[in-house]
Amino acid sequence: RLIKHMLKNKYLYLTQGLLAIGAETEKAFGRKNFMALYAVFSSPQQYEVYTEKEQPIGSLEQKFIDSLIPEISCFLLGGKAWIAQSIDRDNRTLIVAPAPQGKKPTWGGFIPQFLGWDVCQEIASLLKSKQDLVYLDPIAKSVLNNARAERRQEVIEGTVWEEEKVQWWTYAGGRINRTLKYGLECLWGWEVRADNFQVTISGEHLTPAMFESAIVEVTKPEFWQAKNTQEYLLANLPNYRFSKFQQVLPDRYALEMVQGYLLDVDGIGKLKIDRS
Repeated sequence: RLIKHMLKNKYLYLTQGLLAIGAETEKAFGRKNFMALYAVFSSPQQYEVYTEKEQPIGSLEQKFIDSLIPEISCFLLGGKAWIAQSIDRDNRTLIVAPAPQGKKPTWGGFIPQFLGWDVCQEIASLLKSKQDLVYLDPIAKSVLNNARAERRQEVIEGTVWEEEKVQWWTYAGGRINRTLKYGLECLWGWEVRADNFQVTISGEHLTPAMFESAIVEVTKPEFWQAKNTQEYLLANLPNYRFSKFQQVLPDRYALEMVQGYLLDVDGIGKLKIDRS
């Protein structure tokens, strides 16, 4: 299937029974005597960062960009705090605005990663517990107690409802929550925001019954195997670049590569709504 795709799209061509490099491969990799094709290591993709008035600020690596949530994530760059506005993956640019006063930057000069299920579940357990951790020093105890005071109730309740909007504190990790986001957007077209600890869902006429029904549906393996779900993911997953050869892959394989990094279709089955 891969060879047929590459022949059809002129990445390869047949000559006297042999496969040869085609015009599209030369176009993509032919510079500097095909150095990109033979190089063992690839340089990280850089995104240029601009203000809304197109003033350049600096650049960030793709792995940092991948974990930013527009209109939520704040970070430090050039000695100032910025809030992400929009990401243009085709042109590899990030538009930002000055972070609101008092909004703490989420990340500084390091690359964030998705937290996993086990780590996030342990965080939730610590927040729910009233146990005094004797090995903590006074400063660490104060930080933990403040976090418990602020977040313990939301961890226990699980879901917090406003009119046509629900915040679900899953503590499931970034990949599972991002999977939930794409599943709900595909199923109902709701607006969904996700991070390592929660998903926020907004939709016209959204009710608890609709929400619970949707969660049951998107946690079924057959939902993710359905043709319309696969087509939705293909059209809506961001075009992340994980390999210099990614552009020559059939859409199905390119989707699998991005999906394997961003989503956890098997893990989403762990999610349960606490109705207590």
